[in-house]
Parts: sequence; C-alpha cells; structure tokens
Amino acid sequence: MTEASTLPADTEDGNAQTRLMPQGRDVAIGGSPLLFYAVGRDKLVSVSPEGAAHFIEECRLMETVVEEHQHALDELSAATSNYIALMMSDIRDQQFVMDRESLRQQVLTAQRKVDEKNRALKDVIEPLTELSSETNKVMELIPIQRRASRTEHFRLVYARSHIIRAISEEIPLSGGGGNASQTVLTNGRVDTDKLVRQMVNVSGEAKVKADFPWFEDWLKKEKETVDLFKWSEAINENLSAKYELLEGEEHDKDSSRVELSAEAQLMRWTSGASGMSGEFNPFQGKASLKADAKAELVLAEAKASLDFYTPAGGLMLACELPNEAGIIDLGMIRSHAFITCSGGIGASVAAELSLNVDMRDGQLQTRGVQGQLAQRGLPGEQRSVVRQSGAPQLDNSEIAGGMAAFAGGQAIATFGVQLEWKNPEEGNKFKPFAKSAPSLVGLLGAGAAANFSVYYDSGKFRITAQAGVCFGPGIKGKVDFEVDAGLIYEFVKWVIYQLKNIDYSRLLFIDESAFHAITSIVTMAAIEGGRLSEYLREEASDIIDDLARTLAKTRVDIENASARGKLSESINEGNDVMKHATPDAKGIVIYWLMQTNAFDRYHPANRDLEGWWEDPSLFGFMNDRKEAVMNVLRLIQSVNEYRNVMQRVTSRIGELIPWKEGERIVEEFMGRGERGLPRPLSSHYAREFIHLQARLWEKTRVGMPIVRNDSFTYSSQEPISRFFSRACENTTQCVVTI
Repeated sequence: MTEASTLPADTEDGNAQTRLMPQGRDVAIGGSPLLFYAVGRDKLVSVSPEGAAHFIEECRLMETVVEEHQHALDELSAATSNYIALMMSDIRDQQFVMDRESLRQQVLTAQRKVDEKNRALKDVIEPLTELSSETNKVMELIPIQRRASRTEHFRLVYARSHIIRAISEEIPLSGGGGNASQTVLTNGRVDTDKLVRQMVNVSGEAKVKADFPWFEDWLKKEKETVDLFKWSEAINENLSAKYELLEGEEHDKDSSRVELSAEAQLMRWTSGASGMSGEFNPFQGKASLKADAKAELVLAEAKASLDFYTPAGGLMLACELPNEAGIIDLGMIRSHAFITCSGGIGASVAAELSLNVDMRDGQLQTRGVQGQLAQRGLPGEQRSVVRQSGAPQLDNSEIAGGMAAFAGGQAIATFGVQLEWKNPEEGNKFKPFAKSAPSLVGLLGAGAAANFSVYYDSGKFRITAQAGVCFGPGIKGKVDFEVDAGLIYEFVKWVIYQLKNIDYSRLLFIDESAFHAITSIVTMAAIEGGRLSEYLREEASDIIDDLARTLAKTRVDIENASARGKLSESINEGNDVMKHATPDAKGIVIYWLMQTNAFDRYHPANRDLEGWWEDPSLFGFMNDRKEAVMNVLRLIQSVNEYRNVMQRVTSRIGELIPWKEGERIVEEFMGRGERGLPRPLSSHYAREFIHLQARLWEKTRVGMPIVRNDSFTYSSQEPISRFFSRACENTTQCVVTI
C-alpha cells in the first residue's frame, strides 16, 4: 500500500504541493481535463489538467486511510476469531501453548495497528464533522468516462469539497438549486431517464463542446455500458434488496429513498464503499464496520445496522463477597448491541473504536468516544467485579468526547443492547436474558450493589448497571435492562447458575424482594403448570401474596389434593421448572407435597395401583408423592444447597428453620407407613434419603450443568468446567426493539 501524505485540511487555493502521483490508474490525467458527476450536487465537475495531480492526491489520501483502516479491522477480526477458536478447543498440548502465544501476539499487534490506522482516519474525518458547513464536505464523484478499464463495475471517487473548488470548474445541470433529490429522483429512486436528459441538455454548452469533444459520442452509448447510468441502476437495486425481506410489511416510504446528501456520502466513504483503487461493486449491501461486529449496510439509504458483540469473547462477571471474604467468579457475560445509524452518524460509527452509552429521559443513547482498543486486552480475559459497596459511578462528563460526539455535532444513533450469558445447558454458548429499557430514575441505585443491581418494578425484573460492568472496563455511562415475558425463563436460569457458582450463598446484588419474586414465580409455575410469565404482577409483593394464597389452601378440599397429585405427576415426568428452582422454591414445593388432608390418601395420583402387578413396591404409602419429593431432592447440587433447602421446608417464603429440623421432617415423611417392612412391601425412600446426603459434592461444580445427583454425569463432573472461563464466539438473535 502506497503511503499517502496528508493535505492541509483548510487549503483553499490549490497550491498544496503534490506528493503522490497516480500510477497505472484508470482515471487519466494527461493533457485533458477530468469530468465527473457530483452526486447530490446537481452539477458536473471539470478538473483541469493542472489541478488533476492535486485531485488525485486528495482521492488517494481519502481512499488510503479508509482502506487501511478497513484492512486493519479485518486483520483484528481474523486474529480475534482465531484466538477465540483456539481457546474453545479441548486440546492442551505443547502445540496449543505455541499457537496460543503466536495468536496472542497477532491480536495485540492487530489492536495496535487498528489504533494507528484509526488515528489516521480520524485526522481526515475530523475536518468534515461540521456537516452544516458548505465549505468542507465530502463529495462523491462518478467518472463520466474511464479509460483502459475492463471491469464491469463502476468506481466512485471521493474528495473534500474545498479541494475540488480550488482546482476545478463546475458545470450546472438542469433543475438548479443543487438539490439532486428534487431533480434526479422519482419516488425516492434515482431516475436514469432524468439523468440522461440532464446530460443531453448540458451537451450543447460551449465549455462541454470545447473541453470534452467525446461527450456527444459518450451519450450515444448503450446505457448499460455507461458508469453513471450503471450507478443509478445499482443504487436502486441495493435499495430494493433491503426491503425484499419485508414480506407483507409496510415500511415508511421516507426510509426507503436514495440519500444523496454530503452526510450520506461521508458514510459511504468511511464504510469502505468507494472504489478508486479497487475493482468491486460498492453496492453489495454488506460492510464490516467494526472488528467485532456483524454489519449490514444499505448504501443507497446510507443507513447501517450493526450487531455489535463486546467484549470480544465475553467478560467474566465476578462478585465481591461480604465481610472482605474475597471475590468469586460467577460466569461469563457479554453485551450484544444493535445500532442503527445514518448519514454522518454512520460515518462516525465506522471511524470509532468504542462507544459510550447512556440512558437519559427514557432514551438509550450512544455517542462517539476516543478509542482505547489496545487497552481492551485479549478476548475473554477481561474481568468485571460487582462491588457490594460504594457510590454509583455514573459520571457522563466524557460522553461527548471525541469527534464532537458524532459527526454533525451532538447527533445520537438509535441504540439497543441485550445482556447475554454463557449457558452451560446450551453448549456453553451465549444466550440473551435481558434487554435495554428506559431508565427509571427514581430507582437509581436500587439494590445492595451500586454498580450492578437486580430488582423488580412495574411488572418486570430489571437490571441497572454501570456500562463498564457489561461492556468491559473503561466504558462510561449506565445501562438499564429489563426482562420481558420472552426472556423470563432464561433470566431465571441465569440467576440459578449464579447461585450455583457461588455455592448457593447470598447474591447481594439481587434485591431481596426480587429474589422472593423469582422464587414465588417458579413455585407457582411448578404447582399450577403455567408459564413463568403468567405469574408476573405489577409489584413483587403481589407475586409473593399470590403464592401465600396458593399455599394457604393446602388442607382445605379435594381440589388441593388433586393439585398436589398433579404436581407429583408433573415432577415425576421431568418438570424442567424444578431444575431451575431456587433453594427456597425447592423447600416450599417439598413442604407442599408433604401436606395431606382427608382426600390426599385416596387420590389416584398418589398411589398407582394400576402398575402394582408389574412392580409391587408401588404398594407403599403415597409412593408417587414420595417419588416427587425425591426427584426434587435429586436436583440438589451440593451439601450447601441441601442445607439451604432443608432450612426452607416451610409454608411461607422467607421463613427459615434449622436445617436439621427440616431434615427430620422430610425423613419422617419418606419413612411414613413403611418402616420395618421388607421389599417389595417397602419402597425404602427413607434409606435413599440418607444415601442422598452421602453422594452430594461438598462444593458445587462451578460452570457445570445442573443434573440429577444420582447420575453418573453428576459424580464425574469436574470441580470447575473447562469451558467456564474460556472465550466464546457465537451469534445470537437480537431481541431488542428500537
């Protein structure tokens, strides 16, 4: 790649000395002026032979910084993906060690290179950020005639307008006003016939006849072979491709129009859409705007949408334990941001390395900040600690720093983000469990932790967090998340695995009422068989009261005996809800199953007489009910969880008894009516209950899936999953609506 020199940003007289000459390019500069169609300017631009060298240098400068930045991003993306793929592998031999060090150096080198190329790109963009100025815009030019080109695709050329004015003359086209949206567009599309008429109308001008004698012959060519007209067709095809996916949907016609403004030109340029030095079709509709992003770019509209995963590979969420007991890792999370932007905003996003996020007045905002990519470290090796004390750090004083926030001043891109966790039950892939939501200012700092809090309000579980906790250290601002009906089950799973990884100690960043609401929802879903979302209420206290009313009916009538029988059947058939129940929910469900009234002993769900001849052990006292209790107990993962459950074998949420007392109550129920009886007259549930305690792990297996403790899988689990702290890279569906 030829090194490009930097032209003075404010040069007006065209006297900048030439330092980069063209070599074998299609645009010839010898002996005659160059003629271009100025997109969005309603004019032709005639570049004199004397000014052509300055023009070519300007174009090369623009192209060089964009292309080198794009190439650096591609290199970083490849190095990052290779490093993550290696870290996800199971092989840990000597070759792995060598490859890891090699890829580590590649990632770090690529990060430094992106920083360097990003600074060079910003040096060129920053003079253009005041898009309200008429003196310094990006101009998008289409060569009217090219020489020695064998490619079927046209090329766009970009230069800064103050350079063009200093070295060229402008030939106005019919329509006037410099507003191409009024003169060459029809129903939001480029009208090729209008372009042809403009060219025909200008062909008789004396200057055109004198300086461009080939112009009339050029007009006689087939439209399919002329660059300008191929551009009009390609830009319309690109626009159509965007909306052909919207089957049966109506979309705002104003969003489906060709954008020819200087802002749009700037975006197309910084997104790598130009092609002065490359033979490609710039309207293919895809662009890699970020090193760790999946991007779709609609060049005709000059709009972009990015699925932006950060930090690359994930971030380890850790929790500070109370009483200075240390810090424990809870599992990996990442943010999946979805950004839509247009015009100058899109140009800035393409040139930025990081984003600031902020939630104010119910609107999630993102603004450009000076990039610090090299400080982000290796994929998957960042760690964010949730502190249990300290004031919220929500200083947004730096939020407008870097490139005047975004190009054009204080413009704001539409931004949504979902929080994802690495789910051990889904192949250790990231899954979303919360999405961005309007800020509830009155609840700022809710919960025990100042920088990461989970609470319940207005019918939803909510998470408020410093942006750095979710996006990685160094990011300023605050993000609020909410859990809607579609995410509630995944959210419950996330909570349960955080509990499991901390060995069922108190998660102080979860508000107590929110935790009780989780327990109540899971318990009622288990008892009544409904979806978790059915039990959401306006306030957490309403959910807890609903559970209390359900539990208060345990001794009343045959309907409750039937409900307990159905719960037994559900659990014995493998109710997944209980797999993801808190210790509190398990304790309450066990208590509820052990309750009996005059109808329980005769309910068919409690004694399966139909299968007695095949398995006489079913003859015991309420065997199906005991089997259900055991199936709940078989989902306990450690000694500490067992004691937590036994403490909560009670009738009310939040009520505690000594764990030995809970153990005695359960053991008495399991042996009831069968003590001393030999098999097959006894089911021996009391004996299995004693054996259960002996087979439990002393400490929970961190990062491992929740499985039955009577399985070989449980007994063979590693103390810490080999995937627990490994970087991961997978795409997810964006559930954010913006």
